[in-house]
Amino acid sequence: MEHTQPVVSLRGVTKRFDDVAAVDRLDLDIQDGEFLALLGPSGCGKTTTLRMIAGFEQPTEGEIHIGGEPVVGVPAHKREVNTVFQQYALFPHLDIIDNVAFGLKQRGVKKAERRRQAAEALGMVRLSGRENAKPAQLSGGQQQRVALARALVMRPKVLLLDEPLGALDQKLRKAMQIELKRLQADVGITFVFVTHDQEEALAMADRIAVMDQGRIEQLANPRELYDEPATSFVAGFIGDMSTVNGTVSGDVAELPGGMKVPLGRRLTECANGARVRVGLRPECGTFRPTAGADGNATVATAMVLGDRLQVIAKVGDGDEVLLRQARTPSDDAAAALRPGDPLVIDFHPGAGLLLAPHGGEDRAIAATGFEDADPAAVIS
Repeated sequence: MEHTQPVVSLRGVTKRFDDVAAVDRLDLDIQDGEFLALLGPSGCGKTTTLRMIAGFEQPTEGEIHIGGEPVVGVPAHKREVNTVFQQYALFPHLDIIDNVAFGLKQRGVKKAERRRQAAEALGMVRLSGRENAKPAQLSGGQQQRVALARALVMRPKVLLLDEPLGALDQKLRKAMQIELKRLQADVGITFVFVTHDQEEALAMADRIAVMDQGRIEQLANPRELYDEPATSFVAGFIGDMSTVNGTVSGDVAELPGGMKVPLGRRLTECANGARVRVGLRPECGTFRPTAGADGNATVATAMVLGDRLQVIAKVGDGDEVLLRQARTPSDDAAAALRPGDPLVIDFHPGAGLLLAPHGGEDRAIAATGFEDADPAAVIS
């Protein structure tokens, strides 16, 4: 799709708090009608960036344009943006329709017209019929929809969302992800969404800006971030990734003990014989139990994750590799794996991502731990 002038543009934006640069010389263009996520760990600068677009913070240096107009120094209420926060801040004494219409009332819109627009906005978020309810009579997800309707009724150029699903339980959160994506497609307004939850960003965003230490490490669509990470940080932060140590030998990395990992993309060039660190995604190969001498790994833990099997396997000189594969009715042997059982791992072509020379910086990659593994499903 061909884009014209971006609806939001940041150039050389820096924000310092005392001697700390929360955002550091950031350049970013946000296109009209897109769903953009700002993603990164706590303290990476994503919320500060959002607050500067909103007007709640002013940059120390740099320029911000919204709709082609410079907005540095312009207060938040005079910008063509609206913000939805994790805390919905609904007025408990007002009916839902009056909560939604509150901003229009402040603008001086007459009662009949503001109630008509508010009812239309409630229809967008599928809350028609609840106009006369009070916030306390609604579920958390419904209150979130009211907050969205209250923002959308003001018809902003850009809707800013600061971790708006963080207060919801997991099941409701996933349902609201679908609702938000549907709503954004329906209204066609640019959404800028701040989250530390990579799964949430991957599920909803057209593009994701992965941030660390106040800078954008990579700006790309979800598939590209996962399949073609530009840095070791992005590789480790997006999705699960194991790392193993090996030696480059042509188009493979040879691990201690002789296991070979086929190399695909390389984030750095290393000569034959160089000791390197290699990243492996959970879907990079298949595993099967063995009773013979052909095993090239051993089980550390094994889990049944509903329709999938997962193992953490020890390879090489003790590196651990997380692998997942589809579970079939004939997988009884794999589902019965126990710690110490021998495995055969077959890696797919190009499975390994060459990250860095051995000992090089891999800021976001932990070789062990796998915090996202489901402890309730352990079968070992």
